[in-house]
Amino acid sequence: MAILYVLDVLEFSPLVDFSERAYELSVTNHGAYRKIEATDKLTISRVDTGMDPAIWFGALVGGFEGNIEEFSEHTLTII
Repeated sequence: MAILYVLDVLEFSPLVDFSERAYELSVTNHGAYRKIEATDKLTISRVDTGMDPAIWFGALVGGFEGNIEEFSEHTLTII
């Protein structure tokens, strides 16, 4: 299971909104964070979220569980 904790602030709402629409991801509240989970690999495309690269690169500040397979300007993958 791969998990991404996203600070529940306006700047990261496009990431959460995208994740809520993705059938392979589940999103729950976790204190001051939103918890995004995937049963297998968690992959999110920056372009699909509409996030600016400067905000995108702050996406991991809330923490994660798993291993980062890729974190580039285009894709975040946690396994």
